[in-house]
Amino acid sequence: MQERKPKPIELDLRRRETEAGWQRVIDTFALEATPKWFEWLGWVLVLAAFQYLAGQSGSRLVRPIPVLSAGLLWLYFNAFFFRMRFKGWPLVRSTRVERVMSIAISGVLSTACWFTARSVASVVAAHTK
Repeated sequence: MQERKPKPIELDLRRRETEAGWQRVIDTFALEATPKWFEWLGWVLVLAAFQYLAGQSGSRLVRPIPVLSAGLLWLYFNAFFFRMRFKGWPLVRSTRVERVMSIAISGVLSTACWFTARSVASVVAAHTK
């Protein structure tokens, strides 16, 4: 089996573009982000379904599935966001400081997405009849 190495994503905060260039950037983002967004929403709904089933059935076989799923989602969000490289910070000249700031932002993004996904799944599971 061939190892898939995730491609780093560079986000240059000092990037200069023309209006047409920015429209191209926005279009590219929309075309790449929208399928990913709906993929993630599907995962949240599956997590909600497992949380609902675990709560309703009380089955020992079903109860670990939401916990395992949430753990895998945590690993995925970390892998996804930590491949981002934020560069071009205003007033930052050191590549080391830039890298530390990039890691911090990636950590905040991955944690926020994970908590949001778990919270939305819990709300959906709690309000399912």
